[in-house]
Amino acid sequence: MANSMTAFGRSSINTEYGNFIAEIRSVNGRFLDLKICLPDEFLYMETLIREILSNELSRGKIELRVFLFMKKPRNLKIVNHSLLLNISSQLQVARKVIPDIKAPSLIEVLDIVSDSDKEHNKEQINNSEKSCIQVIKLALQQLKNIRSREGKNLIVLIYNNAIEIEKIITSIEDFFPIFLENYYEKLANKFRKKIETIFPEGFNYINGKELSERILQETSFQSLRLDIEEELGRLRSHLKELFHLVSSIENKNTKTSIGKHLDFLFQEMNREVNTLGSKSADSKITQSSIDLKLLIEKMREQSQNIE
Repeated sequence: MANSMTAFGRSSINTEYGNFIAEIRSVNGRFLDLKICLPDEFLYMETLIREILSNELSRGKIELRVFLFMKKPRNLKIVNHSLLLNISSQLQVARKVIPDIKAPSLIEVLDIVSDSDKEHNKEQINNSEKSCIQVIKLALQQLKNIRSREGKNLIVLIYNNAIEIEKIITSIEDFFPIFLENYYEKLANKFRKKIETIFPEGFNYINGKELSERILQETSFQSLRLDIEEELGRLRSHLKELFHLVSSIENKNTKTSIGKHLDFLFQEMNREVNTLGSKSADSKITQSSIDLKLLIEKMREQSQNIE
């Protein structure tokens, strides 16, 4: 499946620990480049989060930011009324055995509160870790959905451009034999005129067979310079591979980097078009070469945004 490398995802989860917000954005890049910004409380989870992102994404510059808005001020100790009643009842039980036992001071009560909060905090931290991962996965899924939709649109654009390229190649293939025949005829006439200019009575001494062979020799060199069948054949081959690649993109199990494959293919197509343009001896073929280069460049720009 072809995925665009440009997308944005955002999600939020409200927990008793605080409100988690995750924002993830991606732009095109040759490799997977991860930038992760986490709240101080969750910096230790970066390796795990990096692994999650690496398993889901293969290319692009990825920036993940996670925000945490705490519901309670950090390190604020709140004495629970039921806990005080529990301490009081236990103190009364203890005084039945030790009558002169002293009541705990406020500092000692706060220490008891801190100890009782530890187990609660552990459970809360575990839940907050799960919430942090969950909010990241939700944002990541949104990002992947957008990348998938945009990737399909890019493939449609590439396919439409490939259809236009096929039309241009077909028009060149239809036009070139006629052009070549006319070109040879003009070249032969030009050769005859040169002979008549240099040696006016020359045709009285040269028979038709010798003249044909001489003209063939002169035109053979030109024909090698003008022969574009090889370039057209390779363009056809590359175009066939492009259509095959586009048609197989719907296979979700493929691990091939489609963007890199397409980029290489367009480089080769562009190379053939350059050679085609350099061999052109007609304005129509020259214009067709320019049109082909523009279409290939469009596809190349689109492919650079595909994962």
